[in-house]
Amino acid sequence: MTETAHEDVVDLVRDNFETILGNYEEWLENQLDDLVDNEDITAWNRYDTLMSMRNNSDSPEEFIGYLKYRHKLFDTAQAYKFIERYLDYQNIT
Repeated sequence: MTETAHEDVVDLVRDNFETILGNYEEWLENQLDDLVDNEDITAWNRYDTLMSMRNNSDSPEEFIGYLKYRHKLFDTAQAYKFIERYLDYQNIT
């Protein structure tokens, strides 16, 4: 990972932190609701996952680390592309 690529990801999140965080949380809640409805996870699993996300979203850097760990984003370009999707929630597939 180059320093510039990492800085680009941090800048993207820092400049749009509330939007990205809010859209990601909404997306995550919808995904978890579907998993609970299908009985793939329990309501407690849903709660734990949401609390983990919220506990790791105090700063852009912490949130990026959480996303990279949670979604196995080992490549910075991959992380940037993943995070960029949450700028506009309606375009998330």
